[in-house]
Amino acid sequence: MSIQQFVSSSFKITAIIIVATLITACAIFENPNDNTFDITNLYKVVPVDATKSKASFVEYNKNIDEDNELKNTFLGGNIDQTYNFIKSIQRNGNIELAILEGAKISQEKAIDWLAISFALYPSQQQRLLDSFYNHEIFTQEEVLSAGLKAGIDPAHLETMTSSGDAEDRVTPLIHSLSVTLFNVEQEISNLVEFKKTDSEDDHWNSGYNLQWDPIERAYSGSIVHLSPETDYSIRITLLDLGQPIEVREFQAKTRPNQPPVNPNLVYKLEDIYSGGQLDLSALNIKGEPDGWAKIIGDGQVIDVEDDFNSAVNLGSQSYIILEDFVVRGGARHGIFAQGAHHIWIKGCDISNWGRVASVYKKGKGFASSEDNKPINYDAGIYLRETGTVTVEDCEIHSPNGHANNWGSGHPNGPAAMLISAKHSNKNFEGQYIIRNNRFYGTDKKRFNDVIEGTGNVRRNGGFVRDSAIYGNYLAFANDDLIELDGGQSNVLFYNNEVTQGYCGVSVAPNMKGPSYIFNNYIHSLGDDRGKMWVAIKMGGLRAAPAGVTNIFNNKIVADRNGIGSAGVRKDTTFFANAFNNIIINSKYYRTNVGFGVIEKEANPESIFLNNFIFNTRISRPNFRFSGPHFSLHELSTDRDSSDEFSDSDNYEYLCVEPQFSIQNFSKIAHAEHYPLCRFSIGANENEMYLPTRVGLIPDY
Repeated sequence: MSIQQFVSSSFKITAIIIVATLITACAIFENPNDNTFDITNLYKVVPVDATKSKASFVEYNKNIDEDNELKNTFLGGNIDQTYNFIKSIQRNGNIELAILEGAKISQEKAIDWLAISFALYPSQQQRLLDSFYNHEIFTQEEVLSAGLKAGIDPAHLETMTSSGDAEDRVTPLIHSLSVTLFNVEQEISNLVEFKKTDSEDDHWNSGYNLQWDPIERAYSGSIVHLSPETDYSIRITLLDLGQPIEVREFQAKTRPNQPPVNPNLVYKLEDIYSGGQLDLSALNIKGEPDGWAKIIGDGQVIDVEDDFNSAVNLGSQSYIILEDFVVRGGARHGIFAQGAHHIWIKGCDISNWGRVASVYKKGKGFASSEDNKPINYDAGIYLRETGTVTVEDCEIHSPNGHANNWGSGHPNGPAAMLISAKHSNKNFEGQYIIRNNRFYGTDKKRFNDVIEGTGNVRRNGGFVRDSAIYGNYLAFANDDLIELDGGQSNVLFYNNEVTQGYCGVSVAPNMKGPSYIFNNYIHSLGDDRGKMWVAIKMGGLRAAPAGVTNIFNNKIVADRNGIGSAGVRKDTTFFANAFNNIIINSKYYRTNVGFGVIEKEANPESIFLNNFIFNTRISRPNFRFSGPHFSLHELSTDRDSSDEFSDSDNYEYLCVEPQFSIQNFSKIAHAEHYPLCRFSIGANENEMYLPTRVGLIPDY
């Protein structure tokens, strides 16, 4: 049985259904005005008097949590919120007024209280959904999110979604495309096939199965390794119990390697810029869909020091190409936009932007002693609420400031890129292509995150959807080297080199999915103290549901941990398909150091198959994973193979037998010697996919 068949046969229902089982652990408060906390069945405790102090209530329930090994993460991690919510019900007389009271405090509290109400009052769920789905204090997405947090079966939310009238969607990028099918039942499986439309033969290539998106009630997935500006035919066969019941066919053309340019809108920088900030909004430079405006830097330096918020301001101007820009300075950012779309930045060199701390408070840098927030979110490129963007062949380095490490609390400081891909026009949201760039700090001047996302715990946060980050070198961060956190619907991260950060790739949380992390080389991790957590950071499945992350063919060589949990609103549960990865660790401590996989809370829907996992300190595989779908590569007990993997060329990966091949993602060819293979680079996938190593960068 192939991996594709295994996933299709044993893994049709997503982890949201697991979350739904949490309802069975929750109490039913049939009378919210009752003057007692009836926590029976929720924590297996006797009723607690409502006059009990918050401290003793929380401590009591924490002790019960320990004694009974409570696994209800959302409620177990929000005991104090549950206490405050029930007290609010007693003050206000009903659930709705209590939630409205929470909204006066913060939107996040209102969403959490709505979720707690769903969990504590199952008999009231439909009424509460009806009350708040079109209420002015919530977006519909926030109500659905609260329902999923509480473990409501997505099928019960069906009438709340608009997907019944939605049209199937195909979104092409340059080397990939995504397909989303609506009006499909979750129990239906699918087969994906594709080919070049003008192909002389009738051979169809197999793709990886589309995966369930419980938010849109749709099947969605990506097809990769495609040629630019090429017409493709896509065929999706829907199956019920293995029998074909419907075929849906699509035609799509991948995007070109460069956009169309209006020759009348080509400018040389020297002709439009004479110093200070380059403000394209003030110059009213913009293009059209069939003819973009292009500005060629040609070596001239834009240098504003800290006289302007940004050295280059695009405003909301769209269909713009910036080529060969050298940008120095900007009080906050090198290049900034707000509400724009269709932006292409090529061959830029950006440095020396952002604020410098004049005072430190508890290890964090502040611009002045009067400021109440530390320096944060200063970025080489910040395209705020801007979608459909390409950034390629750029270097972003040498910010003015630097980030603190976790020794002073969550890092704050600059980023090479700050991602905010939501847009007021849904057609333009997401669709970022970040390729063949080098974004790096130094050991003494580190980023917070090299590529940082905004709205991490929102479905329209970060890259949002349909984005590809590939062929990049990302180095020197005191937190994550890249954040994919947020929606992550068909977000691809592949063929990148990632090094020198506290964490490598963060997908905590994945709120929609599917996302894909494949063919990356993640190594030599550590912050400015030499400390790290995990190479791929996951978590928040129940607290911020509900996407799956696919982790294929990566090579991870890290001291501490490979793939592991991190808390998102106190929830460390994650949902992953991890196949054919090399994960080698060199340190060991029995509780939380030296694990190829470290799962803190079980999710039996995750699948880990054929991964080479080895800890060189203890000379054996080391992992903590409790799910039923787990297997190691046959050489995982062999120290010699581990040494060979560690010492091998950066861009080699694990050879696999045909049954472990991942359709469309595995490119097993050009094997020089088993068990290593070189990346197979097709005619349409040249050296652009392999990042150039920066090597030694001097401290400054």
